[in-house]
Amino acid sequence: SKSYLITNIKDTFPSIPFLAQEVNMSVSKYKKIFKKITGMTPNQFFMHTKLLESKRLLEEKQFSISQVSHELNFASSSYFITKFKESFGMSPKNFIKQL
Repeated sequence: SKSYLITNIKDTFPSIPFLAQEVNMSVSKYKKIFKKITGMTPNQFFMHTKLLESKRLLEEKQFSISQVSHELNFASSSYFITKFKESFGMSPKNFIKQL
């Protein structure tokens, strides 16, 4: 599941029932085991991984904030900025200034 989520990081989050079906588990068992292994829910893991990828893309300085948001399929640039700030304690703009 982790590999699937990482491989498909540019897509939207697949449903929990889909992920559970991929590994032949019930939804409740899947969620419990995933959290036990990773310490996060599947959605939290996916968002965390997506935000780490956004940070890497910004560090490369090849994409603007809106391009990174679009590339990683965030609902909007403002949603991306909000999630980035929650995760890293600064806006993407301030992150870029510090590079």
